[in-house]
Amino acid sequence: MKMKTKKMPKILGILVLSMVLGGFLFAGCRNNCRFNHDPEVVALRVEKGLDRALSKLKADEAQQEEIHGIAQLLLEDALTVKQRAKNSRSAMVETLLAEEIDREALHQQLDEQIRLMTEFAHRTADKLADMSAVLTVEQRDALLEHIKAKQEECF
Repeated sequence: MKMKTKKMPKILGILVLSMVLGGFLFAGCRNNCRFNHDPEVVALRVEKGLDRALSKLKADEAQQEEIHGIAQLLLEDALTVKQRAKNSRSAMVETLLAEEIDREALHQQLDEQIRLMTEFAHRTADKLADMSAVLTVEQRDALLEHIKAKQEECF
């Protein structure tokens, strides 16, 4: 049973990171896709999804409040990183479309973007570990079983 609970933050981290990174990939399709990038709408969707998950896990009020607080910090961080990524993409496009292409500058911009995303991934993993620590062992086991079922269903 210890193996399951030790893997939970890593599994949650991978899932959330995949969703966040996927969101960044679709960031340029604001008007042409089904995703809404309005921060208030995103925050509302995250809150509703979290409420559903915590309800299924039978989380008490203290757990819900603590997890919502952590999720809020994670969302704020994600929105900041999204804006930085947008600025970075704009700079990279300008570099690529300049009269003289500066490959060194392009590589430096890419390295900086990778550094920022790696730092964000680590902060996200830490916040997911904090969320997981709020849950009881039984709640983590239930969440793990739910995630496994969804993975088998979707993948």
